[in-house]
Amino acid sequence: MKSHRLTCMKFPVILIAIVILLLAACSPQDAVIGTASPDITGPSTPTPSPTPLPSASETARVAPTAKLPPSITPGPEPTYNGAKLYDKPVSGKINIGIVPTALRVWPRHYYVPNEVQQKELLDLVKGASNRSGHYCVITIAYGGEEWYVEKGTALFEYAFDLARNSCGGITLINPADICELTSAQMNYTIRDEKGVQMIDDPDQLWYLAQRLSSATELDSGTKCPFNEALLTLTRKDGRQIIIRLATDSCAVYFHDGQYFDYGGSNEDVLMMFDEARWPSYYDE
Repeated sequence: MKSHRLTCMKFPVILIAIVILLLAACSPQDAVIGTASPDITGPSTPTPSPTPLPSASETARVAPTAKLPPSITPGPEPTYNGAKLYDKPVSGKINIGIVPTALRVWPRHYYVPNEVQQKELLDLVKGASNRSGHYCVITIAYGGEEWYVEKGTALFEYAFDLARNSCGGITLINPADICELTSAQMNYTIRDEKGVQMIDDPDQLWYLAQRLSSATELDSGTKCPFNEALLTLTRKDGRQIIIRLATDSCAVYFHDGQYFDYGGSNEDVLMMFDEARWPSYYDE
């Protein structure tokens, strides 16, 4: 009887233990490997990926190189792109007379080559005839004389190259060089009035190029006023051509000692730059 009672007492204990084990097996536990703790803060906001930095080729955007106007230091003895110029010929030296467009048209300036170049020039000066009977781009001043140097002679080629290489920007142009313009900048000085006007309209630039490129070179100078209108023409390839327009009624322009006639009246060209009160068309 006692043995049966003990057996009956063990059964509930065993049953309770089984129930406890079953409950434990069904309850979620954080300690289970591979199971994360529940998120009690709500869904997380994904962190955006950082925007990649642009490459060096994308950031290094360099503007196309443009040719700059000549560097000028004004004064009684100005420098033109670093070369010293004189208002009068230097005594005892061979002087090359030049008329850089960016400085002024008259009077001319004089460049004095170095001693080695002086000897080369002296041989050419004393050589074959090189004096022109009419106006030419450069002069030689030596021994109290000054004369125009005939184009195509050895003296002209050597002297002009010296001036071009030393003064920089001294060039010969062909009217056909004025083409495919991207801008035209007018620097005008009329009495006490100074100003700048830019044209970049394609139709106006096309017309301007057509007019100026049709010019013919003159074999003589003119007495037209050129110091009021300095025009810088920029081409598609970046090259700049600096000319001076006559501001009377003559259709003539000037470049580094060359004169060009583009025919007819210059009113249509000057009045493209209508911010300036050109004396020939506004004065009574």
